[in-house]
Amino acid sequence: MSDDDTEAFLRDVRAALAASPRPEDPSLEALQRIATWLRTPIAEETPAEERLDAADGPQRDDPDIRVG
Repeated sequence: MSDDDTEAFLRDVRAALAASPRPEDPSLEALQRIATWLRTPIAEETPAEERLDAADGPQRDDPDIRVG
């Protein structure tokens, strides 16, 4: 990207930001939901069988995998 392209891009971004309405602050409830989600261990989100299947990699009987 040339310097002229970069300058034009930055002008467009600044103009878009200046024209956009000010974002609203999130509610306390929304922030609490996000904080709870971030503290939730992965083990509670994904069943153990799915985690094991993903960790095993491709299965031997997978038709897309040719052995030998």
